[in-house]
Amino acid sequence: MACLQTLQSSLSGSTTTIFRMITFDTYAWVEYLNGTEKGAIVRQHVESDNIVFTPTLCLAELKARLMKEKRPEKQLKKALDRVLKRSLLIPLDSEIALKAAELKHAGLSLADAVIYATAIRNATKLLTGDQHFRGYDGIEFLG
Repeated sequence: MACLQTLQSSLSGSTTTIFRMITFDTYAWVEYLNGTEKGAIVRQHVESDNIVFTPTLCLAELKARLMKEKRPEKQLKKALDRVLKRSLLIPLDSEIALKAAELKHAGLSLADAVIYATAIRNATKLLTGDQHFRGYDGIEFLG
């Protein structure tokens, strides 16, 4: 599965709509929700026709972070609803888990390994600003 896919093409070949598939790390969602300069890059994906994948682990990390920041319940719900409405959640399955074990052995934390393995399994780049991913293939760094 390539990162760029043809969604629609007319018989004449003159009309082609291209969309991009990308996996978001928790870092990307945090920047987006906080409205930072890096979040503006994330917003371009969110507001486009791109297909955004979010590992379920990121949803847990994001909620935990927002709770630690003591965000009001209404704001917390709104943030999580935005993630749920704009992305496709990818659950941890055996293929991702086994790849994550290999990546952990190579030096990533288990959480980062699961997130990266999800991107690899879906043949997408991982959008992040997390420096733990420096040196790994298929990473699109923010900023």
